[in-house]
Amino acid sequence: MFSFSKKFFFVLIIVLIFLYAFFRISSINSEIGDNQNVTEDGTVEEKIKTLVENFGVNLKNVSLLAPREDLIKSIEENYSQFVSDELLQQWKNDPRSAPGRVSSSPWPERIEITDFEKLSNEEYNVTGRIVELTSQEVTHGGIAAVRPIKLSVKKIGDKWLINSITVGKYEEIN
Repeated sequence: MFSFSKKFFFVLIIVLIFLYAFFRISSINSEIGDNQNVTEDGTVEEKIKTLVENFGVNLKNVSLLAPREDLIKSIEENYSQFVSDELLQQWKNDPRSAPGRVSSSPWPERIEITDFEKLSNEEYNVTGRIVELTSQEVTHGGIAAVRPIKLSVKKIGDKWLINSITVGKYEEIN
């Protein structure tokens, strides 16, 4: 049989192991809870990347040369699922300020993301470039033109949406 001191020591060891396990699990859960970048569907950055890339694919569908009513309809159809209501309304009020296709060729093909900047758990800045192509680049490869773009992405309700966009001037391609 165990003596009192051996029983006490054994119980103490069991309690310490239990407490260690409990606090270790609590610490891990706390780290996960504090890290808003991890979700059931992947990281916030992955969601934002998908949002920006899908938005970029739709740029070619919005012809800035279209008549005002057609342009507004095209902005609503192609951008409403990607941008905040505030930004959508801004573009509807001044449709030529929206990004899109400024000529038949080249056309904006995609947005390539170069950087993410976390401002808070609810807001990120995304920097990248709009890549434009012509049929020549589609056939033979390459890039016709690039323009820098900066997007502010916010969590509005339960969705990540683009809240503002700044498009720079065309850059020289090497």
